[in-house]
Amino acid sequence: MPVTLREIAAKLNLSTSLVSGVLNERPGIWASEETRRRVKDTADEMGYRPNAAAKALRSGKAFTVAFVCRLSDVPGRNGGQAGVVENLALALAPQQYDVLLKALPDQQTLLSGLSDLVHARACDAIVLWGNEDEVEEAGIFLERYEMPFVVKGHFELEHPAWPQVEFDHEYMMHEAVKHLSSLGHKQIAYIGYEISCLYQRLLLQGYRAAMLEFTGSVAPAALIAEGGASVDATRAQTESWLALPAEDRPTAIVIGAGNSAWDGVEQALASCGRKIGDGFGDFAVAGESHNEMRLLFGQGMTFEGIELMHIADVMAEQILLPLLSGAEPKTRVVRLRPSLCPVASARILDYAELKPLLDTVR
Repeated sequence: MPVTLREIAAKLNLSTSLVSGVLNERPGIWASEETRRRVKDTADEMGYRPNAAAKALRSGKAFTVAFVCRLSDVPGRNGGQAGVVENLALALAPQQYDVLLKALPDQQTLLSGLSDLVHARACDAIVLWGNEDEVEEAGIFLERYEMPFVVKGHFELEHPAWPQVEFDHEYMMHEAVKHLSSLGHKQIAYIGYEISCLYQRLLLQGYRAAMLEFTGSVAPAALIAEGGASVDATRAQTESWLALPAEDRPTAIVIGAGNSAWDGVEQALASCGRKIGDGFGDFAVAGESHNEMRLLFGQGMTFEGIELMHIADVMAEQILLPLLSGAEPKTRVVRLRPSLCPVASARILDYAELKPLLDTVR
């Protein structure tokens, strides 16, 4: 059973009102520093936890942060990274804040749910997570009520005052092209997702701008492909590039997609006895990957620390905790710039070892 103020008072031979006043930091309660220390130390030793409802009434706070998203955008579903809400909760727990996950089936219900949170004063801040068009509508709604909130996404142009956290996708593609260019590559292809949201457009924009900067020419449309979510589509696209005449053939690829794109490229190269790498006869690859990907044969370069959980950690530390304390965050627009690092490889195989494996995938 929870430890009560009466039990702490009895152990110290003090009045319950005095113990309550000290632990709740009520003004007008006189007690020496020694008595205050004894009360707090004894409460800790006995495992006393203040009543959350009473604390909220005294402070005017709910001590809750609401994490609001569409049901399809719940972290951990549909390929998302698990642990986002958990990381937020762990970061906020030392300040005695809880995280309420509110996942709603459609946009209208989501907006209605936001209205309920605001009018019931059920939380002190809201995290908006999901498709940027839908998040923008929700953010505009919350602005009208002056409810503190933070969003995941790119809103620096339309809403620069919004607290927001996201990876710098254009920078990431810039660094990938820069790395491949430093190895001497000029014909650099791009494989990305089918473009359906802003960050995917920014990845492609970053690649195109970097190609112009580092190669001095516009990236050929023939070397830009979507469909990186499919291993088979990526493999077929890579094989078609490898079949081009030498003057048109790419010697390197930037990946603006996930692990399936890497798998497809690796399979295409393996079918002709080659591997990802920067050695003689290799094919250089750099770009995005997820979930601690490991290559089977070669070595490439990918970005470290691009899990969604990392966004949650930064969001809590740099935005939410200052907002909840009543302070102004040092910056309202946080763009994370991960570093390129070698992809883990299971083993480097030569062609003699590789051929029996190739026969199984043909």
